[in-house]
Amino acid sequence: MITHPGLRRPIKFHLTTQQSASPFHEQTIRAKRRSRLPPRPWTYDNVTNAQLSPDIPAPPGLHAPPNYFPLYSRNRLAHKRWETRHRRPNFVPGLLPYNPEDDQWVKHGHSDAVSQVTKRLRSALRSGDPHSVLRSFVQLSSEANRTTLINILAWMPTTTFIETLRCLDPKHFVDRYHRLHEDIGFVRAGQLSLPQVDIIGHYKFCSLFLSLIRRVVDARRESYPFTILELRYLLRVARGVGNLQYAEDIWLALTPMGKGHLDPDIICYNDFMAVICWAPSSHPGKRRRLRNTAWNLAPRSWVQPPLDVQDFTIGARGTAKRVSTLFHQMVASGQRGNEETFSHMIIGLGREGDIPAVESILQRVWNVNVPELTSTGGNSDLTARKWPPDSQFYPSQQLLYSIAHCYGSNNDIPTALKIIDYISSQYSVMMSKDTWHELLRWAYVLSRPSSRPLRSSYKCDTASIGNPIPSDAVLNLFRTMVSDPYNIQPNVEMYNLAVRTALFNRKLRDAEVLMEDGRIQHKKEVHNLGLLMDKMTMLRECGQQDDRQYDKLSRLLHLQQLTLRKNRLTIRKWVEKLSTTNHSSSLRRKLTTMVSDPYNIQPNVEMYNLAVRTALFNRKLRDAEVLMEDGRIQHKKEVHNLGLLMDKMTMLRECGQQDDRQYDKLSRLLHLQQLTLRKNRLTIRKWVEKLSTTNHSSSLRRKLTWYARALPRLVNSWKSFMPYHIGYPIATGHVRFWTGSFGHNRAQVWRLRYGAELTAQARRNGRRIRRAVASPKDKPVVNSGGPPNRSQDHVKSERSLGEQAGQGESEQIRRMYSRKQWKYFGRRRNWLGRIHRIGLMIRKRKRLLSTIIDQRS
Repeated sequence: MITHPGLRRPIKFHLTTQQSASPFHEQTIRAKRRSRLPPRPWTYDNVTNAQLSPDIPAPPGLHAPPNYFPLYSRNRLAHKRWETRHRRPNFVPGLLPYNPEDDQWVKHGHSDAVSQVTKRLRSALRSGDPHSVLRSFVQLSSEANRTTLINILAWMPTTTFIETLRCLDPKHFVDRYHRLHEDIGFVRAGQLSLPQVDIIGHYKFCSLFLSLIRRVVDARRESYPFTILELRYLLRVARGVGNLQYAEDIWLALTPMGKGHLDPDIICYNDFMAVICWAPSSHPGKRRRLRNTAWNLAPRSWVQPPLDVQDFTIGARGTAKRVSTLFHQMVASGQRGNEETFSHMIIGLGREGDIPAVESILQRVWNVNVPELTSTGGNSDLTARKWPPDSQFYPSQQLLYSIAHCYGSNNDIPTALKIIDYISSQYSVMMSKDTWHELLRWAYVLSRPSSRPLRSSYKCDTASIGNPIPSDAVLNLFRTMVSDPYNIQPNVEMYNLAVRTALFNRKLRDAEVLMEDGRIQHKKEVHNLGLLMDKMTMLRECGQQDDRQYDKLSRLLHLQQLTLRKNRLTIRKWVEKLSTTNHSSSLRRKLTTMVSDPYNIQPNVEMYNLAVRTALFNRKLRDAEVLMEDGRIQHKKEVHNLGLLMDKMTMLRECGQQDDRQYDKLSRLLHLQQLTLRKNRLTIRKWVEKLSTTNHSSSLRRKLTWYARALPRLVNSWKSFMPYHIGYPIATGHVRFWTGSFGHNRAQVWRLRYGAELTAQARRNGRRIRRAVASPKDKPVVNSGGPPNRSQDHVKSERSLGEQAGQGESEQIRRMYSRKQWKYFGRRRNWLGRIHRIGLMIRKRKRLLSTIIDQRS
């Protein structure tokens, strides 16, 4: 009988031994009661031979003769079958296979896959590679390998586990992707096919990393209690992924402020403050709500605030209150803050617009008198407090970034520039690229006019929404950044802010120069990507694909490819914005720039649509005709590609491959291209209609070249895209006529659908369509072609009008009211509607006839 402290009552084992050639004996154990026992890092041999290491606790309550082993009965049957099947007897199931003599993991009752993962984990811990350690834990964190993970972490010494946590620091996994997603919203993420957010709004790569860390920590907690090192690590993970709820749960569970017993140190306080202050910036749906404005502060004070402002509310449960409470608790516990602590205090107070409190911190810690700096224009005679460079209060890049974010979110960029310049000059701290990017981002936000109905919704004046800056401030700040003494090399996102500002201000020359510089920067990154791929190819040829260096280069390659995809999408947005800006003087020049070197962007019909509509709006008819012709050529190219696709499908159909995967793919592509062509054709029809029916100026109406030459030429050139009837003003009246495009288009669509080889029914339908399109013979108008109950007075009046207009006009009138036209109207559903349209048509023809008679007279 063995007594175990984890059991309610002792377990009786019936042990029988049998001699064998192996050094151990096979035991057959039957337990009367099955129970889940925690794994214990000991065996009987270790106890009897006194070979336990100092880290291994002594087994409690073990009283058994030699060659008897305390085995766990819950998985004994499974292990017995595994022994018989694989011929591997004499192992101890349920205990960690660890041999303290050679300090190696021994394969004792575990599968080959788990054993290989265990070896890789030990190898990764020796090399210190974070990603190898993460991959090993990912393979061990499944439910099937949970027992193995618990055993490994139970045997792992404290120093080794702390080294493991150091390898799993979030800066190796999520920080770089957070910087990549910093300027990407939901729309751009969908365009780039990036992973979306989870159900609570966090990025999926953050949620997956946090779930893995939870499994590892929970498995470790089953064998060892938490220490201050684990508390630091968990708060650092919560800070890295931006999960405020997880940080609060850890803080309340492990610290005396909740139900725990661990006294946090200054690192724990700083990490928890960082999660409270910066969690919204890691959330893609909340980072756009950080600006303090009238429409933003009001919902944040509600008892039930909206989802996008829940993490930075104001008032008793606000960010400033929570950060101040943490600071007072830290001081009460005897901890002394540092420069990072006060940087988080500045952000927390700035979230609620408490600028006087921020100025008080700057005054008391660094002797920065903000009111005097703003009043003297930054030329203050005061000197900052002299802290030695090794002091914990010496300013760093983090303080400058916090000041830029705090004053930028509170609509005061000029004050932020003065404070940052003063601290940078007093302490010889250079401004980093991240600080410049933050200043540019907030300057761009404040320079754009607000689109929200401020006055109608919140009844506030302009002063209540902050201090908007001029739109030229972004370009001026950008020029200051790239010039002496800073000489900062901008990235594509910085160029993006400057280009969009120049386009918004209609400074197209400056926009083109900035676009060219941004494209050069993009080419440099492409060149670096090529060098990286060459290096990976060299390692692959040398057979070093499993090397640590190759793995590191693979991760860097993936990150750079995502960055280049984002930059290329940004540059395409520049070109599209430049080509569609409502600026008529350089419209054709912009499109010429886009389609030529170095951009070589082929515009689609939608891009031509924006340019054509802009030219028509500005009365640039000649430019509009040129753009329309280029758009029609692009449409013809797409029609030609559709024909090639249909030929390829016909060839596959003739070969009997209709059920093939390739044929199915081509069918879907055909359907998509047909929809695209229908949309493009409708767009071109709108161009022609807009160009021919636009109410131009009176001088244009009186030009003989316009209505006598240009418009007829336009109708002749674009007859395939003309509406069914069209009209335009001339010097002596108004001209309206039917173009016949309806029947022409029907025949063209029919030929495109059924091809040249037609069946008998298709040929009959084709003859019917050709007869409808062709001019019918001169026949008297009869009532049989019209709708029922048609009055003979209308027919007589039409004949009399035709006889007054002469033989040519009579031929035209009778052609219009021939049986074919009535047959077209006969397909209508509603008889009353048909009669009404017939009356409208007759009145139009009368006005047309009167116009012709006036011209002849």
